Amino acid sequence: MFAPLKTYFERSLEAKNTKNNDLSVKLPKVCLEFGKKSFHHQGAKIFNELPIEFRSITSRFLFSKSLSEHFYLFYLIFTIVSFTGPL
Repeated sequence: MFAPLKTYFERSLEAKNTKNNDLSVKLPKVCLEFGKKSFHHQGAKIFNELPIEFRSITSRFLFSKSLSEHFYLFYLIFTIVSFTGPL
Protein backbone atom coordinates (compact mmCIF):
# COMPACT_ATOMS: atom_id res chain seq x y z
CA MET A 1 0.00 0.00 0.00
CA PHE A 2 1.37 3.41 -0.89
CA ALA A 3 2.34 6.07 1.65
CA PRO A 4 -0.70 8.40 2.03
CA LEU A 5 -3.05 5.55 2.92
CA LYS A 6 -0.60 3.59 5.06
CA THR A 7 -1.54 5.57 8.15
CA TYR A 8 -5.27 5.66 7.37
CA PHE A 9 -5.83 1.92 7.03
CA GLU A 10 -4.48 -0.74 9.38
CA ARG A 11 -2.91 -3.94 8.04
CA SER A 12 -4.73 -7.16 8.81
CA LEU A 13 -2.53 -9.39 10.96
CA GLU A 14 -4.26 -12.72 11.43
CA ALA A 15 -3.07 -15.66 13.47
CA LYS A 16 -3.13 -17.85 10.37
CA ASN A 17 -0.30 -17.35 7.92
CA THR A 18 -1.88 -16.91 4.50
CA LYS A 19 -0.58 -15.40 1.27
CA ASN A 20 -3.08 -12.51 1.61
CA ASN A 21 -2.22 -11.85 5.24
CA ASP A 22 0.08 -8.86 4.77
CA LEU A 23 -1.73 -7.61 1.66
CA SER A 24 -5.11 -7.00 3.30
CA VAL A 25 -6.33 -4.15 5.47
CA LYS A 26 -8.42 -4.49 8.59
CA LEU A 27 -12.09 -3.62 8.25
CA PRO A 28 -13.02 -1.10 10.93
CA LYS A 29 -15.74 -2.22 13.35
CA VAL A 30 -19.00 -0.39 12.81
CA CYS A 31 -22.29 -0.60 14.68
CA LEU A 32 -24.65 1.20 12.35
CA GLU A 33 -25.47 0.99 8.65
CA PHE A 34 -24.22 4.58 8.42
CA GLY A 35 -20.74 3.40 9.45
CA LYS A 36 -20.71 0.75 6.73
CA LYS A 37 -21.16 3.49 4.12
CA SER A 38 -18.18 5.52 5.31
CA PHE A 39 -15.01 5.88 3.22
CA HIS A 40 -12.98 4.20 5.94
CA HIS A 41 -15.10 1.02 5.82
CA GLN A 42 -15.86 0.96 2.08
CA GLY A 43 -12.27 1.78 1.12
CA ALA A 44 -10.90 -1.10 3.18
CA LYS A 45 -13.56 -3.48 1.85
CA ILE A 46 -12.93 -2.58 -1.80
CA PHE A 47 -9.14 -2.72 -1.36
CA ASN A 48 -9.41 -6.25 0.09
CA GLU A 49 -11.51 -7.34 -2.90
CA LEU A 50 -8.83 -6.29 -5.41
CA PRO A 51 -6.69 -9.02 -6.95
CA ILE A 52 -3.36 -9.65 -5.18
CA GLU A 53 -1.30 -8.16 -8.01
CA PHE A 54 -2.93 -4.77 -7.38
CA ARG A 55 -2.68 -4.93 -3.58
CA SER A 56 1.05 -5.63 -3.73
CA ILE A 57 1.87 -2.43 -5.68
CA THR A 58 3.63 0.15 -3.50
CA SER A 59 3.74 3.09 -5.92
CA ARG A 60 0.63 5.29 -6.18
CA PHE A 61 1.43 6.03 -9.85
CA LEU A 62 1.79 2.34 -10.78
CA PHE A 63 -1.32 1.44 -8.75
CA SER A 64 -3.39 4.05 -10.56
CA LYS A 65 -1.97 3.10 -13.97
CA SER A 66 -2.56 -0.63 -13.41
CA LEU A 67 -6.14 -0.09 -12.26
CA SER A 68 -6.89 2.22 -15.19
CA GLU A 69 -5.52 -0.33 -17.68
CA HIS A 70 -7.41 -3.17 -16.01
CA PHE A 71 -10.76 -1.38 -16.03
CA TYR A 72 -10.26 0.02 -19.54
CA LEU A 73 -9.63 -3.50 -20.83
CA PHE A 74 -12.70 -4.77 -18.93
CA TYR A 75 -14.79 -1.91 -20.40
CA LEU A 76 -13.49 -2.61 -23.90
CA ILE A 77 -14.36 -6.32 -23.69
CA PHE A 78 -17.79 -5.53 -22.20
CA THR A 79 -18.51 -3.06 -25.03
CA ILE A 80 -17.50 -5.52 -27.74
CA VAL A 81 -19.62 -8.29 -26.22
CA SER A 82 -22.59 -5.91 -25.85
CA PHE A 83 -22.54 -5.04 -29.53
CA THR A 84 -21.65 -8.40 -31.02
CA GLY A 85 -23.14 -10.86 -28.54
CA PRO A 86 -21.28 -13.57 -26.62
CA LEU A 87 -17.92 -14.64 -28.05
